[in-house]
Amino acid sequence: MLGQIHTVAKAVGHAIVSTFNNSASELIVLAKLVAFSQGKPLRQVKFRALNQNAQLKGGSYVTTSPALAHATVRDFLRTSPKPSLAHSGAVLRAARRARHGSRSSSAAAIGLYPASSTAPAQFVKATVNVPFRVLLPTLGTGSAVQQAARTYDVRDQHGRLRHAYVIVWQQNSLGAYYDLEGTDWPDPPVIAHPDETRRIGGRTYMLSTDGGHIHTIAWRDGHALYWLTNTLLEDLTNQQMLGIARSVQPMH
Repeated sequence: MLGQIHTVAKAVGHAIVSTFNNSASELIVLAKLVAFSQGKPLRQVKFRALNQNAQLKGGSYVTTSPALAHATVRDFLRTSPKPSLAHSGAVLRAARRARHGSRSSSAAAIGLYPASSTAPAQFVKATVNVPFRVLLPTLGTGSAVQQAARTYDVRDQHGRLRHAYVIVWQQNSLGAYYDLEGTDWPDPPVIAHPDETRRIGGRTYMLSTDGGHIHTIAWRDGHALYWLTNTLLEDLTNQQMLGIARSVQPMH
């Protein structure tokens, strides 16, 4: 990309304001910083807002206060060890309890509650012809509202038609969604490079992380593959992701 730095800079220059001088040397420094950052873990910090839909002069704005802005800066500057995906066994124990005997109390302790025991009629009808078992979680976050559930077909890298379904939950009013998908495609790109593989409760889970947060949990069951995807900003904790994944059971 260094050979195209001037073209790239010109293309995005109208949309970016920075303290870098408008010189080739400064832009190369920035490009090297971007390249260096590619292999580093990503830590996301949510901006603390006062009003997420403030109406000002006919426009909609996200506003904050000096105190909230300073708190956001502190969050950004704070350093902490990268969370372990199975640290001290606490996550795994919470996930086990979420599925076994003490389900109600232990699940509630990590913000999970029993999901509806009946799938939407249209979803049941749509998945009748899916050529593999349809699994659904028996636990979900307390604030989650079930959204669209559908089936779809996709062709793999060899042109073979694969079948899949997806069920989505809205985590909050800001448009954060998490979902569960299943397919008879055994090795889609989404699971090509997991960060860690763990054997938990009879299943082998493939965990993909984003700065220490679990973003995707995938596992195989028979000839099918299933995966649970966190929201874009990883609103679900590692404990919740593991708890939901371990609660997944056949719909029928």
